Amino acid sequence: MNIFDKITYLQEKSHGYHAIRATTQLRYAYRISEVNDFKYNDIVLKAADVLLGDLNINGSITKNAAKECEDILSVLSEEAKKYTMICIAHAHIDMNWMWSYNETVAITLDTFRTMLKMLREYPQFTFSQSQASTYKIVEKHDPEMFEEIKEMVKMGRWEVTASTWVEGDKNMTSGESQARHILYTKKYFKEKFGIPFDSILLDYEPDTFGHNAQVPEILEKGGIKYYYHCRGSESHCIYNWKSPSGASVLVFREPDWYNTIITYDYADYLPSFCKKHGIDRLIRVYGVGDHGGGPTRRDIERLIDMSTWPCYAKIEFGSYRTFFEYLETKRDSFPTVEGELNFVFTGCYSSESRIKMANRMAEDSLNTAETLTALANAFANGKPYTKGYTKAWIKTLFNHFHDILPGSGIRETREHALAYLQEVLGYTYAGRSKSLIAFAESIDTSSIKTEDDKESFADGAGMGFKGVTEHNSALVRGLETQIVNTGCGKTRIFHIFNTTAYDRSEALEFPIWDYPGKIEKLEIKDADGNDIPFYINKGGGGFWAHTCVNITAFVTVPAFGYITLIVKEGKSKHLPYIMYFWNPRVEYYQDFVLENDKIVARFDRSMQLVSLIDKKTNKELIKDKSGFFSICWQNHKLPTVTTGNAWVEGYVLKEQNINENYPVFVTEMNNGNDIRKYICYEIEFGKSKISATVSLDRNSTVLKYKVDADWHEIFTSEEGIPALKFHLPFGFEVNEYEYEIAFGTVKRSAHNHDVPSIGFGAVHDKESNRSLILMTDSIYAYRGENNTFSLTLLRASQSPDRYPEYGMHSCNIGVGICDKDEYFRYSDTFNYPLYFITNTSHKGSLPLKNSFISTSKNIAVSALKTSEDESGFIIRAFDITGDGGEAFIQINADFEVTAVDTLERPIDKEVSRDGSRVLVNLRPCETIALKVTLN
Repeated sequence: MNIFDKITYLQEKSHGYHAIRATTQLRYAYRISEVNDFKYNDIVLKAADVLLGDLNINGSITKNAAKECEDILSVLSEEAKKYTMICIAHAHIDMNWMWSYNETVAITLDTFRTMLKMLREYPQFTFSQSQASTYKIVEKHDPEMFEEIKEMVKMGRWEVTASTWVEGDKNMTSGESQARHILYTKKYFKEKFGIPFDSILLDYEPDTFGHNAQVPEILEKGGIKYYYHCRGSESHCIYNWKSPSGASVLVFREPDWYNTIITYDYADYLPSFCKKHGIDRLIRVYGVGDHGGGPTRRDIERLIDMSTWPCYAKIEFGSYRTFFEYLETKRDSFPTVEGELNFVFTGCYSSESRIKMANRMAEDSLNTAETLTALANAFANGKPYTKGYTKAWIKTLFNHFHDILPGSGIRETREHALAYLQEVLGYTYAGRSKSLIAFAESIDTSSIKTEDDKESFADGAGMGFKGVTEHNSALVRGLETQIVNTGCGKTRIFHIFNTTAYDRSEALEFPIWDYPGKIEKLEIKDADGNDIPFYINKGGGGFWAHTCVNITAFVTVPAFGYITLIVKEGKSKHLPYIMYFWNPRVEYYQDFVLENDKIVARFDRSMQLVSLIDKKTNKELIKDKSGFFSICWQNHKLPTVTTGNAWVEGYVLKEQNINENYPVFVTEMNNGNDIRKYICYEIEFGKSKISATVSLDRNSTVLKYKVDADWHEIFTSEEGIPALKFHLPFGFEVNEYEYEIAFGTVKRSAHNHDVPSIGFGAVHDKESNRSLILMTDSIYAYRGENNTFSLTLLRASQSPDRYPEYGMHSCNIGVGICDKDEYFRYSDTFNYPLYFITNTSHKGSLPLKNSFISTSKNIAVSALKTSEDESGFIIRAFDITGDGGEAFIQINADFEVTAVDTLERPIDKEVSRDGSRVLVNLRPCETIALKVTLN
């Protein structure tokens, strides 16, 4: 036997403490020799032969032989202890993974109680814990324990490693969400523990399923210097990770795992790892995890004991901070990595679609509500709503946990996430309504004559009403409500608000409650007296004792601004607007075409898109049938590390084009006006049904699909995992697909599996210099291959949640034609609705129309929020060109401005002024935050 075979044989025959102690040191001595060109092999061989001889004589390794072996190896003690093993105790606590929230509370309290006991018992022991959510649980449910933890933190025995509220997903959360994780987590620990912002430097993400390319940019802006992860890469273990902006973080990728127990060979790879990376120390993260627990008494006792062994690594109870500070001294020697760290568990981009819908609804609702509040606070004497939005954000951030948003939990996981959404929407409604009311009270409407009708029945109508705005992506999901009506009489005042950075001209649907005049004589004017085109929708109806008429009008609203509409009874009838109340006079059949002055879309009888022509270039963008649904069945017997098909997509066993293989019934068609044309159709397949409306608005290049699925397909062992997909083959060649990620986009080659996008996918046609963009309001699972985009709308996995998708689902899909610099404009206007509020006639300080803020085309705005100190507002934006350069933000007021970081502290970033314009120079894909204070 060679020397290594002898050591392996001896370890196999080692029983009892002394034998294991000796053979463990023997193996470590060999590792020391190995990294020194085997210069100590003679010593190692001599010690091994002592044990072999004893084993041959006695049939086991005796205590005396073990002692003799250790004495021989002790000459290598100095060499052995050149390497330090920094042991970091940790408890991986999954939020609501395979259990409900009450159990998450229980395991958090029990784990922390155990750790405090261990800290009291072992003075050398230290403990590190991530996730602000766990500390918040203790604060809420056991305040006495919370005080004990605070004391241990002050003593330096308990290391806070939380810079995010939870160990969250990095692929499906918006850039703004990821920034808020840092903001609210650092604020929490400063307020509760007195930890300065600059003392929290680590983003600890051991189990996160992949990492987007903008993470270093986000972390740098939040004062985070270091990153710890396990998944998403198989290359370097220590490296500098750089974003396109040049922002960089120092990264340690765990070479082993974060859920480990202390074994005697714990230092086995320490010498070779250290030699490879030019270091002399390494962290080892230990502690029972997932369901909490942390290190055991045996773990601690073993480390204390092993630290006394002469031929073993130096062992310290340590912290992440000291290790990363050490690595910082050698940072220039480590390689640099650029780009995203993906992909792993691609099934998680589609699993548990309701949770994903909840996340998008929460993020989008917070965005619009915060924008309205910031503007109202600055310009309309509105009041801040900071505490309410903070509570809403905390609940949203909790749902970002890497087993909640990715959909790898159970039924109770989903139920808790959806309950949190309803609370979030309660906060955002309260903040949004307060802000809109503040605007309504501040806008001078005295020039509009309205009736003071004491017998009016309209005041208070629509209270809590939801869903009348059928094509509005936020309302169609059924959980956002409208603000109560305040107007009355035959003249009604509406203010329409735009919370995006783009001027918008589009169709808007809104109700008129309890109108006492003649509907057929309605007319709509803007503040300048211009006629506003509109039509009266089919239907209408009532809500409790009130009645309403739904109007679709074509409006133009400036960026971050509002307009005023006056709805009143005119002098003549407008028959085209009430055509839908007639009974048909003639039966006729039409081609299925949606056309305006921008595009023409043709559908066949199965409602597949067979032609899409961009009138700007006269280019046909569709080659084969497109815009169709399919159902496929995926393999559930997966040759992977997990049998849970919530995590992993199986390969497709079979697939059916639903439009072609099942009867398609067109139930309604409207192409008789130029404001909104649409076709409604239904398809029944298997045990399920799709109801879809595809529409085209005036002045738009976007086909909007409103999709309602009554889904009853479930897993069977014979057929596998059923999934509902939407396909968009296009008629030009591409070799890359561009997807939205946090604060930017990423270009990817074709993949035969789903990839994540937080809003859109786009491809560019070089011949026409135009792009095709595919947008969604709640879907994250995109796929680009073979000149085709597809979306996974529903995927009925069955492990760990047996029936994750059974029931009703809704989503919105947009297929648009645009220029390359318009992706974010199209996505934002697709996802963020125009809001409206009614008003009465009164004096005020604001005009009937206004635009408060506008921006250059080369940036996108991710947030407009009241500053945390409530002394101004924050605008966060990012470069969308990938080239950087000068950008401007125009603020139509007298103001002061300062560049700030994510924590809203001033930073050394040059900001200049050109009148009302703020000028900034941005690096490629850089984010910028400005604090604006009005004079």
